[in-house]
Parts: sequence; structure tokens; C-alpha cells
Amino acid sequence: MAMTGLPQAAGFHKTLGQMMYQYSVQPWDPKVLLQASLQRQQELQKSSPLRFIQVEDGLQFYGSQLGGVINTLTREKFVEMSQVLFRQKGLHLPVEEARLFYDIFDSIDLYKNATLSIGELAGGLSSFFGGTVEAKTSAVFELLAGGGEQVPKARLHELLKPYVWCMVPPHAEVLRPILLPHVAEEIYSDMTLSGSGYLTRAEMQRWAQRGTFAQTQAGPNAASHCPSQSLTEQRTQSVWHFKWLGRSTTASTSCESTVSRRGSRTTGTNHSNLTMLELGATLPRQVLSSLPTLPVRSQALAK
Repeated sequence: MAMTGLPQAAGFHKTLGQMMYQYSVQPWDPKVLLQASLQRQQELQKSSPLRFIQVEDGLQFYGSQLGGVINTLTREKFVEMSQVLFRQKGLHLPVEEARLFYDIFDSIDLYKNATLSIGELAGGLSSFFGGTVEAKTSAVFELLAGGGEQVPKARLHELLKPYVWCMVPPHAEVLRPILLPHVAEEIYSDMTLSGSGYLTRAEMQRWAQRGTFAQTQAGPNAASHCPSQSLTEQRTQSVWHFKWLGRSTTASTSCESTVSRRGSRTTGTNHSNLTMLELGATLPRQVLSSLPTLPVRSQALAK
């Protein structure tokens, strides 16, 4: 079956159902996989020495390793660069804290291949640095734009790919190439105003600030649950009725929301508890909400 392009509307869902039937893929809950990947990141952010580095400096420094023909950053290279960064900044780094660089790398290595891609760098490492939501959004934009004024939609795929890969288990890996374009289109549509196939800095900042406003409205204690905000820690909502590939789950957070298809997100009453922030960040939450709904018996779509 051809894997290029994105089947549209019902065609996409029919293709997905057929593939699940053909390859005997059973439904699963991506939330469990995501939570396992992000829990360690949240623990490390509280004590990480990278919190003393401003996000614009940090992402520019590590991102310089991903230019030209080099598109990954190895584990040893990451630790070496981290130590160099602290020396350049004139910051003292105790030995025990320096060892945390290995743990930080492992926590954002969503592919589990001992290298970091630009998506893992932008989506994961950015949350470890110091800076406001605006500063972190701008730094991520600069990394994705590569010095340009816009971010192509294809670059958004690179940002989202690690999250899609980590939410789709090995037994369903055949579905990853068709899920990624679907998820990217859903999130791009939520970000863009022009629909030009590119994202501007203003559009990305608007998307981030809209999330910050939602978090503020959720309650006065919201910030305490998320000590290190990044581009991926934004749109906080209270009750998400997730339906992930056939399994329906409800997670309590801060305001009432039903997530199904693009354009069908509805928000209701605000509440005070922000437990959804424990999952990590909005970008992965949006990836979760963008995964298509399928019945438990995928054979129904294969007919």
C-alpha cells in the first residue's frame, strides 16, 4: 500500500482502518506512552543546571551542531557541548550536576537511538532552559526557521515526528508514516492564520500566548504545576475526552473540553486544578488530540 501523501477526510480514516486490519494492529492508548516519556523530563527540569542558561543562547548553541550535513547530536557530543557552554558562560558546574547531562539527553531522546534530531532539540530541550514563554517560542522559531523569516510546514513535521513516533508502539509502526502528516496538518491548521504553507513568528507567538492566557484563566495555582514552560507547554484545558485509536479516556485538568476533529474543540467552565500539566506540554497533548478516532474493532473500517 502506498505510504506517500495524506488521504483526505474519510479516505484517510478508511486507509488507516484497512492498514490496522491488514497488519492486525490492535488499538492502544498513546497517553500511556507519552506520559512515560515525559515524566523523567519533568523530574529533571527541577534540578537541571540548564535552567541557568537562557533559552535563546542554549538552543542557538546546540542547534549549531545540526547545520549542514549534520542533522543529529550524539549523546557524548551533547554532554561535551554542555560542559563547553557552561565554561563559556563562566558558570561553575559541580561534578554531580554535570552527570545530569546524560540523564537530560536520555529523557529527550524519544527515538531511543542515542542521537538528537532537531525535533527532539526544539520540542524537548527547550523546556530545560530559562526564559519566558515568549522567549522560548522565539528561540524554537529561530531554530526551525534556520535564520529565515518563516517556518515551512515540512519543518513542522520534524518538530512533531518524535512525539508521533513515541506515541505509536513498535507493533503499530507501520502506521507512523500516515499518522504524522495527519497530525501535522491538524496542528498547522490550529497555528496558521494565512494557510500559506508557512508559519510566521507572529503566528507561533500568537499560538503560544493563547495557551498562556488559557493557563492563567485556569486558576491561580496553575503555574506551580509547570515550573519550566516552553513552546510545548501551552494550551491547558480541563477535561479532555480523548478517543485514541479506539480507546476512550477522560483526563481531569483545568477547564472542560471535548476533542475530536479539527474545528470541533469546545471549551466550557474553568476549574482550579491543572493535573493535565503533569503530562508535560501542549505540543505533545495536541499530538494526542490530533490522533484520529477509530473503533475498537478496526475491521469495521476495513470493509
